[in-house]
Amino acid sequence: MPMKTQGMTVADGTFIYSTSYGRTNRSNIYTVDEGATEIDPTARCYRAPSMTQGITDHNGRLYVLNESGAAKFADPPPRNDVRHVHEADVADAVDF
Repeated sequence: MPMKTQGMTVADGTFIYSTSYGRTNRSNIYTVDEGATEIDPTARCYRAPSMTQGITDHNGRLYVLNESGAAKFADPPPRNDVRHVHEADVADAVDF
C-alpha cells in the first residue's frame, strides 16, 4: 500500500489507491496490478488535485472525493478547492 493512502478500491483485478498529504500538495492516484508485491515498477501513477480522499468504483465508473471543498479546510486555503466528486471510466484508470 502506498504511503499516505486515504482511500482504496479494487476494480477489474487492479488495486486503485488515493493518496494525499497536506493542503498544498498534489495528490496521487496509483493503480497496481492484483498480486503485485511492490508498488514499483508495476504501479501507474496519476497526479490529482490536492486532498483526494475516498475512492470507489460502481458500474464501471471510478469516483474520487476531495476533502478540500469542506469548510473545515478553507483557512488556510488548500492548493485546489474541489467541491464536487470526480468521475471517470475505470478502464481509463486501469489501461492508460
